[in-house]
Amino acid sequence: YDEFPSKGVKCLPYGQQLLVVTETELYLCTMNADGLTFTKQCIQTGLNIDPKEKDNIVIIHNMVSFFSNEKIYLIDIRIKIGIISQSWALFTK
Repeated sequence: YDEFPSKGVKCLPYGQQLLVVTETELYLCTMNADGLTFTKQCIQTGLNIDPKEKDNIVIIHNMVSFFSNEKIYLIDIRIKIGIISQSWALFTK
């Protein structure tokens, strides 16, 4: 049993992993070899995601899109886990 520091908003499959969106962070969770536990990696902090916006949280190819603090975020998950090295994109709402 594992907890996240803030309330969960939505979980989305991302390949063999699970993207967990909380009110203040994004986590990428990977199942461990035992099949019972998982390892979580925080890939974004400092968010303010309103649970009412959960239907607007989507994964598009390798990116997750969501609203936070009156802005639309489009974050490349591969950058956050170190597969490629560019900064994330930010667009105003």
